[in-house]
Amino acid sequence: MVSSKIEEIAPYIKRFRMKPTITIEEIIQYGFKEGGSWLNSNAEYYLSYNISKNSNRFNIEIGIPFNLNEWNDCDFIMVIDDAFLQPYTPFHNVRCEQCKGKLSANFNILNWVIKEYNNYMSSLDFLEETSE
Repeated sequence: MVSSKIEEIAPYIKRFRMKPTITIEEIIQYGFKEGGSWLNSNAEYYLSYNISKNSNRFNIEIGIPFNLNEWNDCDFIMVIDDAFLQPYTPFHNVRCEQCKGKLSANFNILNWVIKEYNNYMSSLDFLEETSE
C-alpha cells in the first residue's frame, strides 16, 4: 500500500508488468526494434518514446528480453535525460525510495516526468499496472 505522504511529496511512479498473453510478434507490431543492450544485457528489442516541455527533453526507453517472462519495469525501463545523455537520476532515485516506502523529493520537472511516464506506460496495451 502506498503511503499518502509519498503522494503529497511527489507523484507516485506506477509499477507495470507485461500481460501474460503478449508475444514477441505483438511486441514487434508495437514498433519495437532489434537492440536495446544499453538498457539491459538481455534486451533483444527496444522502444524509445520522447517527452519534452520547454527546453527539457527526456526519453522513456523500454527494453524487451527474448524470454518475455524475464521482463520487469525496474530492469528494462530507463528514463534518459537528453541534456546529459544519461539516466535521469532523480526519477530513478524516487522509484527506489518509493519501493522502500520512503519519502521522496518534489520539484516541477521531476513531477512532470513522473506524470508523463505514468500516462505513457498506462497507454501501452501490452502492460498492466501492478502493486508489486
